[in-house]
Amino acid sequence: MRLVAHVISICAILASTSVAAQQWVDYVNPEYRFAVNFPVEPSETNSTYVSSNGASLDMRVFSAEQDGSIYRVGVVTFPREVEDVGEELNHAAEIFRQRGEAIHDAPGDYDGISAYELSVVDPGGRQVFVSLLYHDHRLTISEGDVSAESFPPIQFQQSIWVVDAEGTPINLEN
Repeated sequence: MRLVAHVISICAILASTSVAAQQWVDYVNPEYRFAVNFPVEPSETNSTYVSSNGASLDMRVFSAEQDGSIYRVGVVTFPREVEDVGEELNHAAEIFRQRGEAIHDAPGDYDGISAYELSVVDPGGRQVFVSLLYHDHRLTISEGDVSAESFPPIQFQQSIWVVDAEGTPINLEN
């Protein structure tokens, strides 16, 4: 009986340790108007995004890596409202379609915000889950890129929010 209790205690300790190791960071960035769960605190870099009309725009990229998986959020601020949001979202999705076979590829919305979701498997088997959101002159691109053996990065993809200047999630459906 003691052996059983000892084994159960060890299993409980190991389970709690692995859960604690998997604790994600609730990251909110009011300046760039998004919130998301990252596996660790992200780093920030600058990049360039080429829009559907060929304009080169500044993009701020927030990224985190863990166990060979990469999680990124890129935010592009357009100088004025995009004339055809659907076209811009499709253009951004095309960048990811080129990486492999699209297994999910659909426009939609997140709480009334124009959106697009895309899941791609690249030739090496890596899974790339992407959410594209456009609101208030900003295109937010979230990308979870994991190995073939990993669980799909759904927690990351589904945790993305557009927020206001105070960091409060925006829901246009309410």
